Amino acid sequence: MGNVRKTSTEDLRTAMQIRLAWHPGQSVTELQRYYYCRDNCKHNT
Repeated sequence: MGNVRKTSTEDLRTAMQIRLAWHPGQSVTELQRYYYCRDNCKHNT
């Protein structure tokens, strides 16, 4: 019952940590730019 949903910020941080583990060559800034571009392209297209 004590399962609390993470905030979007925590989810994003966790997702970036996972992706950093998968792609150690990518920096956090590159991941942020990827998410930003992906979201913008999704909304602007």
